[in-house]
Amino acid sequence: MPDRFNRTPKVAVVCHSHPSVSKGGAEVAAYALYSGLRDIGVDAIFVCACSEADRSRLAFSSDSEFAVYYDPSRYEHFIISRRPPSSANSPTSSRASACRS
Repeated sequence: MPDRFNRTPKVAVVCHSHPSVSKGGAEVAAYALYSGLRDIGVDAIFVCACSEADRSRLAFSSDSEFAVYYDPSRYEHFIISRRPPSSANSPTSSRASACRS
């Protein structure tokens, strides 16, 4: 059997928020999956979305947790889409940024 089938799987668990910011069912379930995979030796990372305003509330428990920061005013919840940029926005409001903490 080729060596590629004998490697440890690598998994990214992605969720719309982190349980340290929001204790919703999806956050708790995704984090439990991530933790369980790590417990059995799978090389897993947890990636969540977090608004810039909630950045200080994030509490990562390992170096394998990451966040993508966004400006919630740039998202249209009714049509589930990114709002078109306006010329008066600040430089950070027109893009999302990924960061460890």
